[in-house]
Amino acid sequence: MAGRLLRMLRENSDLAGTFLDPRTIEDLVATRDLADDWPNSNLLLHECALLSFAPSQQDYARSRLRSAIEWTAAWVNTPREEHERNGITAEDIAEITIGLLNVDAAAAAVQFLQRWRPPHLTVKPAEIIGRAGRPHSGPAGT
Repeated sequence: MAGRLLRMLRENSDLAGTFLDPRTIEDLVATRDLADDWPNSNLLLHECALLSFAPSQQDYARSRLRSAIEWTAAWVNTPREEHERNGITAEDIAEITIGLLNVDAAAAAVQFLQRWRPPHLTVKPAEIIGRAGRPHSGPAGT
């Protein structure tokens, strides 16, 4: 896939997940095409959000979500100078939150956001999710 298209999919997982068929989502994840061009990009963040939209991939999405959450926790515990080189953005937090919304419902997403300190760090991710404006149907099977 063309670089611009992949960047658009990576930066808009909510739209990609809504409009791409599950097979295309699975192919994007399997081929690792969503990898960013900077060395320490965290592909997990994009994969978990995208997979959460594919009903047949809910278990895999949960697995990727656990890994993404562990990765963010490890980042929080790294030395301050590492934060400046490889930061976690509001968009990254929103990606995980979108995945949690889709596979485990709002309570899991809220619980994830409440863990961030100081609490104001979650305002922008919540705003990003709110701007997406897509209706949430809850976890698969509900």
